[in-house]
Amino acid sequence: AHFACGQLKQLVAVRAVSGAVSGGMVIAVSVVAMELCPADRRAFVTSVGFAVGWVGGLLLLVGVDWLAADRPWQWLAVAGLVPTPLALAYLPESPHFLLAAGRADAALAALRRIA
Repeated sequence: AHFACGQLKQLVAVRAVSGAVSGGMVIAVSVVAMELCPADRRAFVTSVGFAVGWVGGLLLLVGVDWLAADRPWQWLAVAGLVPTPLALAYLPESPHFLLAAGRADAALAALRRIA
């Protein structure tokens, strides 16, 4: 989206929308983490996961900025997109989704794994 912004007004509008979406992502990540973790580890995984995620993400962006010093600022925006498909490729389906999809056996196996 940042590549399409030719003017400051467009950039501000796109950043406002992405900022609003970020709040929803925090909730979604919390729910997924709590749904996929055993009950005795949920608080630890969500709190440490957020701390490591924020710090790790910021360090990643600093590293990308250093590596892409000769390139335009849009490279930082692209670097922020890279972790998403990687995470989606490795995250298991939640028991709730599996039940909704009619895959009760897989949902039961997932529940046994996290219980």
